[in-house]
Amino acid sequence: MDTSNPTIIADRPDTIITMIVFVLTYIALAVGWIPGLRIDRTGIALVGAAAMLVIGAIGFKQAMTETDWSTIIVLLSLMVIVAQLTESGLISKLANRIVPHDMSPKMTLGLIMAASASTSALITNDVAVLAFIPILVMRLHERRLRAIPFVLGCTFAANIGSAATIIGNPQNMIIAEALDIHFLEHLAWAIVPVVIVLFMVWLVILLMGGPLEEARDTVEEEKAAVVDVTNRSRRAPTRLRPIGASLGVIALVAIIVLFIMPFSRPVSALCIAGILLLNRVYSTDTILSRVDWSLLVLIVSLGIVVTAFANTGLPGRSVASLESAGIELQVGWQLAIATVVLSNLVNNIPAVLLLIKVIPSSTQEIGLILAVASTFAGNFIVIGSLANMIMVRQAQEHGVSISFWRHARLGIPITILSTLILVAWILIVG
Repeated sequence: MDTSNPTIIADRPDTIITMIVFVLTYIALAVGWIPGLRIDRTGIALVGAAAMLVIGAIGFKQAMTETDWSTIIVLLSLMVIVAQLTESGLISKLANRIVPHDMSPKMTLGLIMAASASTSALITNDVAVLAFIPILVMRLHERRLRAIPFVLGCTFAANIGSAATIIGNPQNMIIAEALDIHFLEHLAWAIVPVVIVLFMVWLVILLMGGPLEEARDTVEEEKAAVVDVTNRSRRAPTRLRPIGASLGVIALVAIIVLFIMPFSRPVSALCIAGILLLNRVYSTDTILSRVDWSLLVLIVSLGIVVTAFANTGLPGRSVASLESAGIELQVGWQLAIATVVLSNLVNNIPAVLLLIKVIPSSTQEIGLILAVASTFAGNFIVIGSLANMIMVRQAQEHGVSISFWRHARLGIPITILSTLILVAWILIVG
């Protein structure tokens, strides 16, 4: 399909059908299920992508060409490293340390958030949430703490911390690759707003998240069900294997070093992951079974759905309308606000893909603002970021149900405050 003239495309009769599929897909993603079916968000995104291909809103060749395989490869490689760290018992040891028995609930929440943010900056927020949530729920249950505020705090912190580096989340990788942003340059610009926002979120959860103590207002049968679900899930090994843990840490450090140097990021990450699989301790099946293939399918499927939507030309018209109304996306603070809004309409990864294409002149400064704004925006609602969707799914699998509105109750004020802090930082640094 020729996308060179968005006005013509937007006037095509099949635009309405494309819009219907797009809206229905995102409503279902927000809700997380379809009545009468056992489909989850990954399945919904996959069905939406298939529907876009069937109605001709996007061709298969374009879908494959415009899929960001570089990000997929980096994510896959990082998941292999995290799988190594999980099998070595290091993840369990870390999770146990961040929920100590002799620390107050408030300080425990702060420690969990600090650990989640730091880890996300190194292994991406999606992978960090995937690794942390199951172990975190088990430890919280053991301490009879309410899981929901801690799980939400862990996820909010993961999103915020991921803004600090170019490997913190998929959209940062996309922007860094497109605009050639250096690892240290990104870190230096983003670290101040990240630290300030992280502290602010901790305070918001303490004020608005409800009581932290007592395991949950459930009857004994429901508590027993939580334990049963946890015991039947695939638990991370608790015995520390020093050699396996050391190899995983070395691999992670090697990726960061290579990302700082002028080498291809996806190639570097894939090589490190491949080398890590050459061992006599863990079989390839064991490692790859811990890769969240569902997440990778979700990213690809969402990309197809949003690219099909972009083919209608409506996003281009929207940007033109904004400029006509006096909103210039090349002005830092205006771009930050527009990014937050768009990220919560179409998810932050597709929003970044879209904005990179429509902003007339994308510079490194624009890329830094776009990266941090889209990341902070991910806390607004469940479908704002993939990490949120993973959190909901992982928590549900371990007996903790977090609804769309329960997340939004904290996510909306947190995102508004985060955006204001980011705008202030943009104005300060010029």
